[in-house]
Amino acid sequence: MKKNKKDTNHRNIVPAGGFVKNIGRRGILIAAGAILLAAGLIVCLSLKKESNPVPPEPPAALASETPSATPETPAPLPVPSELPSVPCGAVAAGDGLSFGLSSVGLMSYIGYNNGQAYCYDWRDVKAIAAASAFTVGLTKEGRLLCSGSDALRQESAKLNGITAVCCSSEIVYALSGDGRVVAIGARTESAAASDAEAQLYSEMLNTGDLNNIRLIAAGSDFFIAVEASGKIHSRGNTPELSVFSGHSLTSIAACGSNLAARTEGGLFLCASNAADASASVLFGAADCKYAFAGNNCFAYVDYAGRLHTDCELADTDGRRISEAFTEDDANVVDFSCAFGHALVLSDDGTVHAFGSNDFCEGETASWRLRPYLADGGFVLGLAPDADPLIRTGDEYTLENGNRGTAVILGDINMDGSITAADADLLSAYLSGNVQLDPVQLQAANILRDAAKPNSVDAADVEQLRCHLSNYTVIDQYAKSFRYSEQTANAERTNADTVGYIKLDGTNIDAPVMFGPNFYYHYHDARGNSSSRGSIYLYYGYPSQNMVISGHNLRRAGIMLHQLHKIQDEYAPTYGEFKNRLWTLNLFGETHIWEVFAMYEEKPASAEQSSQYYNCNYPQTMESMTSEQISEWITYQQARTELDYSVHVTPNDRFLTVLTCADQHWESNLGGRIYFFLRMVDGH
Repeated sequence: MKKNKKDTNHRNIVPAGGFVKNIGRRGILIAAGAILLAAGLIVCLSLKKESNPVPPEPPAALASETPSATPETPAPLPVPSELPSVPCGAVAAGDGLSFGLSSVGLMSYIGYNNGQAYCYDWRDVKAIAAASAFTVGLTKEGRLLCSGSDALRQESAKLNGITAVCCSSEIVYALSGDGRVVAIGARTESAAASDAEAQLYSEMLNTGDLNNIRLIAAGSDFFIAVEASGKIHSRGNTPELSVFSGHSLTSIAACGSNLAARTEGGLFLCASNAADASASVLFGAADCKYAFAGNNCFAYVDYAGRLHTDCELADTDGRRISEAFTEDDANVVDFSCAFGHALVLSDDGTVHAFGSNDFCEGETASWRLRPYLADGGFVLGLAPDADPLIRTGDEYTLENGNRGTAVILGDINMDGSITAADADLLSAYLSGNVQLDPVQLQAANILRDAAKPNSVDAADVEQLRCHLSNYTVIDQYAKSFRYSEQTANAERTNADTVGYIKLDGTNIDAPVMFGPNFYYHYHDARGNSSSRGSIYLYYGYPSQNMVISGHNLRRAGIMLHQLHKIQDEYAPTYGEFKNRLWTLNLFGETHIWEVFAMYEEKPASAEQSSQYYNCNYPQTMESMTSEQISEWITYQQARTELDYSVHVTPNDRFLTVLTCADQHWESNLGGRIYFFLRMVDGH
């Protein structure tokens, strides 16, 4: 989710009844109304206009797909007959983390984030490199992005014109367009090191004399560069390079102690500091298309797309990676193995994980990273505003030779971009004012939930609204995330739906709503007046700390009452990473969140309650400095009832979930139970 600053009209005002009393501040009510556009084009009108933040919400009623009158379909712009494919997509195995780079330049990640996965807002990325403590991305414009090291981030941001990037355990290497290599170290001056370590580090940083370089690769403690002439340069504890002598290398790869290369004739060569790599069954293979080096293993992909590797890691079903991709239709395009787990990317964009899954780094089944041919001959996974421009309706040839009709979700007017004009057209279609042809209907079907996989309705308008508001980015791969079906169904019922919460082991299973002035504190999910209310958000947009609340109906045992069940029964097991993960859908995205603090507050009076502070009310976390956010984190961790600690920083994305204390008299005094979570995945 993109971090946005919004004005305070988009947040709730805490009600006096059932909340902390004696409130001294009032928000501003969101003005009701809608802007009618000419020719009946309506921009995302809401079922309850006064209950959601601007821009306005979807139309109140859905039109039939076959209006009584047959309006004229807008003519799409002229398009070329066919566009070439572009190789894209990548995977990287990090320390307790898995990274994926999609063809549209966005990152996916999952696992235990110790700072190296703050890449949720990276855009237009074309290459990635992952070390234990940091991650680096190379953008299409030739700039570097870095997460996990302030020193690396500051120095790498100064570079431009970069064409390739790799990293050792402590150094980032960037290859510029003119063939020079820039090395940036992550080690601070205060870092302790022996004389030998300091000398090695200094040697590996010394790349100033390297010129006319065309290939680079780095292991944990060595660096390799290949000149255009074929000459090989090395730094650090380099493996034996004699096996590469006399060969023209077209690609190189390194990881840990291992170095691999592909020659001009398709020969696979490898070397290692850990063992005699020439003894590997892969050494000298003559059908290498892509060469890879993993930590303690090697791999290559042959011309038929089959993966050959001496890695013996297995998936959760016990299938070994060395046996999993040997068929002619394996179609493997990328491989990464480090830190005890491996990732394999197929040409349809799916990612297969092997080895360790202690931190959910193997939970990649929902990922799509490359364009693919979907049912009906449509190609999905293409980027809007691409260069060269690809438009909905273009004929497109995939890298594997399959052809189909390009569909960019949200590009309904077929101009290659996603703009307000597409929202106008979609609203006009739903109002019965225009028709869409079959390709346009595919582009309008933005949310492909399992219940209605081919429907175009209010749920799609809501997804488009979130995209145009910069709340999220439309998923061009049409993945089906957990709870997307429930979210879509709730959005069709009430456009004030902003997500879905379902917590395993509890009866908490409901849509998440938003309306100003805490509308859904007093109304059910259909908008009817109700003393039970709904589960709802404090703020109608993705704040850095999104706050979910709802009643604690003690006698009925519903709404958020069973947060207390989690407190009593499940929280004692939260010391294990997987046990403390919650999955929620908010603002069009499903994410995994890690509980880092939990406590029940029982103040002596409402004035002593920390509810405003905990929920960043009424200014939201966007108004806080990094120092203030650090203090907020420390405050929550100091009060937690949990017996484990989590590395949390001001760069994290937060979720706060609260309800009343389990005794009515305590809740009247401001008693609340709080769960504080941080995001541990990104799409």
